Amino acid sequence: MPNAIIESGIEYNGYPPPNILVKAMERPRALALINDGNIRFRTLSYYREIENPGQGDPNEGIGNYQLNGNDMTTTSANEIFIWCTSLDEVSRDTLLRLATGYETIIRIQNPLEFFSRIYNFLRENLTTFHLHCGRVIYNRGQAVDQQTLNEQKWHYNIFQKDTKYADQMEYRISLTNVSFGLIAKDYIDLNIRYCQDIISIE
Repeated sequence: MPNAIIESGIEYNGYPPPNILVKAMERPRALALINDGNIRFRTLSYYREIENPGQGDPNEGIGNYQLNGNDMTTTSANEIFIWCTSLDEVSRDTLLRLATGYETIIRIQNPLEFFSRIYNFLRENLTTFHLHCGRVIYNRGQAVDQQTLNEQKWHYNIFQKDTKYADQMEYRISLTNVSFGLIAKDYIDLNIRYCQDIISIE
């Protein structure tokens, strides 16, 4: 995984981020984001329980490598919420097939500004949450040596998935609750205000 960097309070697995990000959504949620800045993050466990093989992953957030034939698995003790996007090169058909009801693709034309608005909301409203952004690495279960295992960054498991999901070309935004107080629900809603200047519908 690329070296992490902190820029303007936001952690990145490689900086700068992509120039464009895209995401398939239900149209009402897409409009609520663009017009009003409403965005819903879901827990890792929420995605583990989805039976749809495109959107759900029973191993979501469970990092795994093979070392000398042994499973080396890690999870997160923290409460973690994610919002998934994709690189601009992804097939639009792949995105629209992820879930029933996905009929709209949004285009985030300025990811840096988008992340900044999320960060500002957290700073004003949810100060115990850490914002972390990065590409998903499709190497879950890969055989590695001890040095590679030792070089894995904090919470690498949030950004690791099996190769069968590689066609999604995912770029992930995660919120880690670093406090001892739990949200105790499977979602968290943010309002980052007007986004028509940085997000459009394709």
